Amino acid sequence: MIESLKDPETYRRQSKECWQKNTSYWLSSPLRHVTDVGEYIVDNVIKICSRTQSSRPTIVDMGFGSAWLYQSLQRRAFSCNYVGLDSNEYFVNHSRKQFATDKFCRFELVDLEEPINIDIRADVVVNAFTFFELSDLHQPMMNAYSLLSSGGSLMISTIDCTYLILAVSNSWSEFFENLARYEKLSGVKYT
Repeated sequence: MIESLKDPETYRRQSKECWQKNTSYWLSSPLRHVTDVGEYIVDNVIKICSRTQSSRPTIVDMGFGSAWLYQSLQRRAFSCNYVGLDSNEYFVNHSRKQFATDKFCRFELVDLEEPINIDIRADVVVNAFTFFELSDLHQPMMNAYSLLSSGGSLMISTIDCTYLILAVSNSWSEFFENLARYEKLSGVKYT
């Protein structure tokens, strides 16, 4: 059911618990949103990087999950420095092990809703399918800005709320009920 987000701390705790339960799925299964638009995102990251003066541009991936973006860039033999940021320690540990010998990437455990103090200036900061899961966007947007180099670009990809509501509905009647709740409830909504 769609609800109003009235207690951000409870929401954040519940979200963390859900991610801990779903981590193995995210690391082992094809992700629908990556299958649908992942290559489009990779194409645009490369296009943005081609406009920079750097032979090895720096890319920060806010909420990297399975590190699918870095894997896609590697498959295309795209030279870059990659920094993955995520609040899920299992994602961070998994990627640190997977890419342990790769000197051009690093993975940091950070809470995007808290100030990030990492000395990085990125040519591109990517937020693919993460901002819509956060309880407040003010600090994450400030973090993204602080990570950008002068003239750097922020690329955000998200999922339309209607598709998210469809994904969490178990039937057509529940879908229509959730749509009505989404329209009528005040403030930020979540499920």
